[in-house]
Amino acid sequence: MRRPTVTNPYVIVGGGVAGVSAAEALRGAGFDGRVVLVGEEQEYPYQRPPLSKGLLRGEVAPDFASLRSPAFYETNAIELHLGDRVTRIDPRARRVECASGTRFEYNKLLVATGGMPRVLRVPGSDLPGIHYLRTLAQRSVCARSCSSIRTFWWWAVVSLVVR
Repeated sequence: MRRPTVTNPYVIVGGGVAGVSAAEALRGAGFDGRVVLVGEEQEYPYQRPPLSKGLLRGEVAPDFASLRSPAFYETNAIELHLGDRVTRIDPRARRVECASGTRFEYNKLLVATGGMPRVLRVPGSDLPGIHYLRTLAQRSVCARSCSSIRTFWWWAVVSLVVR
């Protein structure tokens, strides 16, 4: 396991592909400082495209979408702070504050939070059965709603047309 130096902490806000890729690139380039990746979701960082494919249909397990194994983060001394949302960035103090009250001081900061789905704004968009799919938690709600394969394909077609 790599032992990071205490100086030069690099904080990455966002537990998606960009955040994990940045942490990996830092280590690959020889950065030996502290690397902290803060992610709002409780799960280890994962790929989002499988959510609407095999995961939604229940054909693959959620760990199939994981970007890296837990051992990768430990081996590369990438600290994961998961299940907490960044609520404030203080650039003067060089500090990130989370909803839990946890604070991280940084020398360098990368905000890689990704995007949010567009909210459907048409009559009926507030009816039961309208779902947005961006997280594993939302995938579970969608999967319960789409209990039959016929319902799933109807849902998938509607999602493609709406885009």
